[in-house]
Amino acid sequence: RPWSIRQSMRRYAGTVTTNGDESVKPALTRRTSIESLRESANPFCARSRWVERTSAFLDQPDSSKAAFWFARVWPSLVVLSALVSLAQNFGDLGWQGVQMVVCDVAIDILFWVEVLLRFAVCPHTWGFLKSFSNIGDIVAAVPLALRAAVGFRAPTGDALLPFLLLCVVPVLRLFKLLRWLKQGYLFRRVLEDTREVLIVLLFMIVQLILIFAVLIYFVEPRDSIASLAQAMWLTILTVTGLGGGEPATVAGHCVLTALMITSVLYMAMPIGILGNAFTQVWKDRDLI
Repeated sequence: RPWSIRQSMRRYAGTVTTNGDESVKPALTRRTSIESLRESANPFCARSRWVERTSAFLDQPDSSKAAFWFARVWPSLVVLSALVSLAQNFGDLGWQGVQMVVCDVAIDILFWVEVLLRFAVCPHTWGFLKSFSNIGDIVAAVPLALRAAVGFRAPTGDALLPFLLLCVVPVLRLFKLLRWLKQGYLFRRVLEDTREVLIVLLFMIVQLILIFAVLIYFVEPRDSIASLAQAMWLTILTVTGLGGGEPATVAGHCVLTALMITSVLYMAMPIGILGNAFTQVWKDRDLI
């Protein structure tokens, strides 16, 4: 009988054990399938961990020491990059030539690396492109293509590309700081809350400028106000409080006096609206 049991175990090996438990072979099969699934999922798990760590490094300064120092050093590097570009406009400083080109190219490459990393960890491409901070990062990295267009030489002359590299690039690089201004979202919230009323006020100020420009052009002689465009320019300067001319007639003085009084009363409205909205948003900043 023991011999028959052994034969039965050999015959039905992998199907039923001697005590009636489940088969050993299906268990091994299930274990093998689970291990194979784990092995196939390892690349995806590794990518998920890399995405989480990279995203935390870029956007969460408290996640690690490296992220902390990145959040402290990177904004300073952005400001320094803008100063480097501005310094090339002052020839007497001696900050021109190959050294400055190499410095600018290195900075642009670092900016592109940041853009590519942020794009890689972003789950949605359209969401990445809708972010104003990401757009600022892309724009700040574009000068690398312009430098390649001029052959990575020091920008000189009065052409368009030297103008862009020496004058526009510093402004574009400073746009990267918008990401690091933690309270910047409050200003965007103020604009969102007051957008409708600001559109109405903008329409009203345009109407005000046109009406008084037509009146000034009507009452002033042509040797004083030669065109409606000149009258509009005088009106804009008066509304903003800068002043830009003297009327030649008494009627012109009266029109400008009325314009100054009206503009003072009018400009108090948007200032009060924006100030009130910002005060309210600032009180609720911890809840936004």
